[in-house]
Amino acid sequence: MDADLRQVQKLIDERFEGIVLESAVQGWVYLEEYRRGLAAYQAIKKPTPQDDRWAGVCHSMLHQRMEAEGLLARAVARGDEGARIELARVLGFMDRSEKAAAELAKVDPAKLNPPDRVLLLRAQSYQQEFSGYFQQAVELAEEGWRLVQGLPEYPVLAPWLLIRLGLLYGQIGRAQRALWCFDQALEIIPNAPSSLVLAKAGGLIMLGRYTQAIQELAALQADYSTGVRGLYLGVKADIAWAMGDTQGAAAHYLEAIPLLVEVDSQGELGCRLNLAALYGGQGVYPTALEHLARARLLVNYRRDRLDYRFREVLLDYWRGVLPATDAQQALSPLAEEYGAMGLLQEQGQAQLHLTEIYRAAGDGRYLDELDKVQAICAAVQNQAFLAREWVLLPQLREAVRISHPKLVGSAPKVLEVYSLGDERIMLAGQTVNIRLRRAVEILAYFLEYREVGLKKLMADIFPDDRPKSARLYFHQFRNELLERLPGLTIDFNAETRTYRLISDYDILWDVAELRAGRKMGDLGIFLPGSGSEWAYLLNEALEPLRDAAAEPVDVKRTRH
Repeated sequence: MDADLRQVQKLIDERFEGIVLESAVQGWVYLEEYRRGLAAYQAIKKPTPQDDRWAGVCHSMLHQRMEAEGLLARAVARGDEGARIELARVLGFMDRSEKAAAELAKVDPAKLNPPDRVLLLRAQSYQQEFSGYFQQAVELAEEGWRLVQGLPEYPVLAPWLLIRLGLLYGQIGRAQRALWCFDQALEIIPNAPSSLVLAKAGGLIMLGRYTQAIQELAALQADYSTGVRGLYLGVKADIAWAMGDTQGAAAHYLEAIPLLVEVDSQGELGCRLNLAALYGGQGVYPTALEHLARARLLVNYRRDRLDYRFREVLLDYWRGVLPATDAQQALSPLAEEYGAMGLLQEQGQAQLHLTEIYRAAGDGRYLDELDKVQAICAAVQNQAFLAREWVLLPQLREAVRISHPKLVGSAPKVLEVYSLGDERIMLAGQTVNIRLRRAVEILAYFLEYREVGLKKLMADIFPDDRPKSARLYFHQFRNELLERLPGLTIDFNAETRTYRLISDYDILWDVAELRAGRKMGDLGIFLPGSGSEWAYLLNEALEPLRDAAAEPVDVKRTRH
């Protein structure tokens, strides 16, 4: 082992356990020090195929894709099978999807080590997504998630698999599951990458939780790259549009586009299509057509073609060159194809515009179409994903307030949960009185663990109570929630025999805010009225965060 490899291996050993490097450059990749990785590569007199591979990954992570392609192709030619996976990924980002698929098909799984098999599954998941098979993409990513368990490389690979899963779940309409994946990734990664923060903000937007999404964006570091800046502006635009600020949304999209042109064609495509919709909805057709024409050049995958066709049909209908009957005939199969791909949110959006075309034509069948939209919202347990389209359809929105009021809804109320030094719950600025002493503790417990079995819940919160009394107390709490906070329920999953918290509110919890580097209220003892072991341990774990957020205070808990 040469001196450079020994040095980096030592750094890896300090942070991870059991990882054996094949290249010093690989170590810098795992440490996310890509420029140092390239410097180390330049210092190697006779690079191995593995050195070539990991230097290619460094270039890829720095968006230097031509250089990445060259080094990865060289590593493949020299016999590194894992490099072929990375090469396919880079080719995909360069919009050379057919060549990427061909390269991936050449990979021999028998020649791969376990970490590379995980990377292969992730790459195959991307390929299925690009081909329009979203459920298969989820299954492959889930298989990778199962395989990575127990590997020494888990802390390196798991966060990216979780982000991958979160993005996929978000696309198929399972926004709550997506947020779970993002939060799990945040627990593994000490310093959240910008891509993860942006992904989580996107998930919050899908659920209509705009306040929390804005707070997530505010936590981004100021030194992000050009491409990340473009995506950040795109997310800000999404929020503005959903909240009805079309002028602000258009300004953010326009600012984002120059930053995405060279590094993220998919991001640019999304901005262009959104601008075509915004300008078209306001009757500014020449500008809308300009953005649509540019978007057409960026279409690469099956999903892209559907998204482009969706906005094209609407724009042609709005400007009067496509009759209503033709627009109906175009949108109906488009909505069905979205549904067949598993993209239920996009299906619902297309179905909503189809509904408006029927309504504007005086066709009573629009109510039947609304029933279909409502069924989709029920399937994904969310109607907030329609928010941006409602902005384009004000007349339909008013009609729907009467016929299908749940579809329109409103921005979720903010539920504040205080558990540090003070135990209280506030909804829209008003104190909520729940007549149970442990109400805040049980709610905080579910905010921390999200989904738990009854046995664990009883052991953690009611260790000294009789089982029957504890169960009665818990179910009484569930009933109190239904009465005092109808938008908050603790749901029982019969299949997994677990309970989980389901919320229609935008929840702000002081512990989560503290973990994100933000202060919400007091920094005192966590659940001062509780004597539970789980609360004691969490209070201790929060101590370093308190020190970072404020002057040190005495917040030690006395065990009961």
